[in-house]
Amino acid sequence: MLISGRELIMKKGLTILLIIALLIGLFYLGLQKRFYNTISQETLVGTIRCAKSPNKNYDFYLFYFPIIKGKPSDFKLIGLKGNNWAFEGEIIKWKRPLNIIGLKTIHRPIKIYDSYGTSYILETRPKKIIFKVEKVLPCVDTSFISVVKQAVMPKIRFGIYATNSGYLIRKIR
Repeated sequence: MLISGRELIMKKGLTILLIIALLIGLFYLGLQKRFYNTISQETLVGTIRCAKSPNKNYDFYLFYFPIIKGKPSDFKLIGLKGNNWAFEGEIIKWKRPLNIIGLKTIHRPIKIYDSYGTSYILETRPKKIIFKVEKVLPCVDTSFISVVKQAVMPKIRFGIYATNSGYLIRKIR
């Protein structure tokens, strides 16, 4: 049985439509994967190690190693009191379409403080330009201050991570 020219054109057209639909579906899945990776991304901001203080002026010391451009920089020795410490910083969250195309959350560490409120300022240089103009940018969803607390645990190293929803602290092995 021979296939007429009209039936052949119909089959080719249907095949082309199916291929186009498959490509659109794969493109959509790729965008969703990129969006998920951007939303769930964790950026290492710094590492902290606690040590008990032999000095009566402080209860413990923190050795803070900030991560700048992906590499650890010189540590800062911070003497604090009490039985816990907190890390505070500012987060800028972008609107969803910018997250879909892969724009990462911007953060700025501000300070580390103890249970009595004594603080050590981390950001001594002027704010990043984005933190000066974020109030007028239409692409900013929100900006907020994020604080994470941790009990003093000597000899354990912690990683401080910036995420789309704020900072988090994890033990590093």
